[in-house]
Amino acid sequence: MTEVKTYLCDRCRKTFTKPIGEKPSQVTREDETYVPDVLPHIFQLCDECIIEFWNWEIHDEDFDKFSASMTKKWEKEADS
Repeated sequence: MTEVKTYLCDRCRKTFTKPIGEKPSQVTREDETYVPDVLPHIFQLCDECIIEFWNWEIHDEDFDKFSASMTKKWEKEADS
């Protein structure tokens, strides 16, 4: 039988387990507003939340490209 350790997901607040020796998925906050004693710097996420995070990352890049292209289009239309 595999021994497990229980963790608390920092996003959804559900408890989840991982085999001892296997760490949970983590996301690091890297922005200029980080204050060490106020905000946690590393978030541990359950499997469901890490999948949602990576899906957001991929789709966020797509939205950024779309937004940039629309901004250029609107700027051209405004200049005409």
